[in-house]
Amino acid sequence: MTTKSCADHSADTKRSSFDCLVLDIEFGGMSGIDLATRLVADECPTSFIHLTALDESIARASAGVSGAAAYSRKTDSGADVVTVSKLASFGTFVPAIK
Repeated sequence: MTTKSCADHSADTKRSSFDCLVLDIEFGGMSGIDLATRLVADECPTSFIHLTALDESIARASAGVSGAAAYSRKTDSGADVVTVSKLASFGTFVPAIK
């Protein structure tokens, strides 16, 4: 399932249940980090992975603080994204490969 924005997902009163959400950090309006923070505050059991084109230390730190299971860059290989996702399933924040 894809939503047009974090605000659209947050406003959806019929939220589907997911094992994991992949959130882009740089959405227009509400950011992926803002949505993750809201989901954690709402005690949503879904884990999430932040994905970004902007690999900055502040973004990695914010992703970890927001409760994300993992952080991955859009330039990472598919294999690295799968590895990060698998490592994240152990319950430890995975900041990125390399």
